[in-house]
Amino acid sequence: MSKKITLLCFVFCFKLTLKAQERCGTPTYFSGFANATAMAVEEARIQSQILLNRNALQTRTVIRIPVVVHIIYLRDEENISDENVYSQIAALNRDYRHKNADSTKTPDDWKNIAADIGFEFCLATKDPAGNPTTGITRTKTNRLFIGGGFDGFKHYSTGGIDGWNPQKYLNIWVGNIGTDLFGYAYYPTQLLSTPANDGVVVNYKSFGIASENFSTTNFGRTVVHEIGHWFNLIHTFGNGDGAYCSTDFVDDTPPEHVAAYKCSTFPKFDDCTFIGNGTMFMNYMDYGNDSCINLFTKGQKERMLAALSLYRSAILTSNGCGLVSGTSDLNAISFSVSPNPIQNGTFQCNFDSLINEGTVFVFDITGKRIFEQKFYASHQLTLSLPALNTGLYFVQLVTDRGRTTVKLMNYER
Repeated sequence: MSKKITLLCFVFCFKLTLKAQERCGTPTYFSGFANATAMAVEEARIQSQILLNRNALQTRTVIRIPVVVHIIYLRDEENISDENVYSQIAALNRDYRHKNADSTKTPDDWKNIAADIGFEFCLATKDPAGNPTTGITRTKTNRLFIGGGFDGFKHYSTGGIDGWNPQKYLNIWVGNIGTDLFGYAYYPTQLLSTPANDGVVVNYKSFGIASENFSTTNFGRTVVHEIGHWFNLIHTFGNGDGAYCSTDFVDDTPPEHVAAYKCSTFPKFDDCTFIGNGTMFMNYMDYGNDSCINLFTKGQKERMLAALSLYRSAILTSNGCGLVSGTSDLNAISFSVSPNPIQNGTFQCNFDSLINEGTVFVFDITGKRIFEQKFYASHQLTLSLPALNTGLYFVQLVTDRGRTTVKLMNYER
């Protein structure tokens, strides 16, 4: 978005009045920390870091982000399932790697700037002490409205649970924050001043892919949006108070006067962008329904990578998703295929524990690789290879913990 206003205006205008079912409360929580001079300095640092990073973008490897999900519940319905958590991790990896099927809905003129951010999220397998973990904590609270605003979720003393080291983990707290708010996040610039609050808070009815969710937030994109803030993205419409043509400090997102709710029709124009392709209402950092948002841009990727370099670089050395001391290779994972033998090439790969990220390969009897599929946050994977000839095959599972191979017989084509 063109930088039409000053940094000082960006800070002073950073206040949001929550509306019914407001997608995001991040500006409200940030406004209490905003200091005009300090924010102007930080924005200058971010823009400088973007320039420094540009030469390295083509060689940067995929970045893994260890996640711990803290579920805070009073009623049973708020105690969401492990499967819901897994679906949210899968949704993050879908959208941050630009593997979402609905990317076809991105207008043609913007498809060339739609970005694979290169972040992959994994549920933690090691806690801060190095002990095994599922990456999910559950805390029964006796408070309907947790003290200290919804930051009360983040502290044992106020009915919640303390977060894990924010330098090494992305903490996500999930709970009942009412019906008027979907979620909020802390910007990386707040990490040094308030590290105990760093992370994301999400309404339990906006988390994961579940039929019980609010109808507008059932693709897991509330968390996609809030983690965008965690990596220093601003709303495409700027500070959120309707200030005239506010800015998100990203050059390839068009100016937008106010948030775009629900589902809009392309092209959509307003008094800030009234020519060309109109506003980018389908951006993850706007307020559209989950079914109607589908991209981050290359400019937003640059801003997130700058935030990673300046504020969150310690997470690059986190071992939160690493091998737990005392385990080796895939000995702790039971991997099987069923049925076996198979007919017509359809079978399931079954794992007795959650695989955060893995790849399944299929080889024929000569050792030729004939199939490959990457997957995220799954206990089970269904594969269909209808072109298989009768014969013996080898199915190999590869994860960061090693690899294992099983035999598979196919009797019919």
